[in-house]
Amino acid sequence: AYEISACLVGSENVYKRQRLNPKVKSIAVSRDLLDEGLHHRTKVWIEEDGVESGPYLVLDKMNKRWKHRIDVYFGTDLKAALQFGKKRVRIFWKQDSDSKPSS
Repeated sequence: AYEISACLVGSENVYKRQRLNPKVKSIAVSRDLLDEGLHHRTKVWIEEDGVESGPYLVLDKMNKRWKHRIDVYFGTDLKAALQFGKKRVRIFWKQDSDSKPSS
């Protein structure tokens, strides 16, 4: 399981530098997840209580201090970010087009 939390446009420097479209579901991942195959523009699905959502695109990596962590981009939607909060979830992605989803 991975720790996941909401991220608003002003809370991370990367989101200030990048022009992200709030309509595109995007995430930042901790650097240890890069070694597991979560590279830039990888499509990720999030499962919570048996319900999947996604795909989310990996568009950033987090500071080295974070491990097994994902931030979900919510743009400027404070209400949605607060409602989402912080939780532990399972994630899935494909290593390449011929492989099965990983977790």
